[in-house]
Amino acid sequence: MNLQQIAKKYGINDSFLNAKDDALMVAATSLVDIQTMITTNQPREQIKNRIQYVIDFMSDVKNSSI
Repeated sequence: MNLQQIAKKYGINDSFLNAKDDALMVAATSLVDIQTMITTNQPREQIKNRIQYVIDFMSDVKNSSI
């Protein structure tokens, strides 16, 4: 999978994912979202799903071609 395909798979604007390093910013933003979910007492299942989403995204980026 290439970065454009990953962006499409995860619903990310492909202009935000031009290089693997850009994935770090996407992940950091997702972690901020998770932090907000925790502080607003969102259900654990939703937090767990969001964490898994970030894990899957980072794994796909790691294994991607450019």
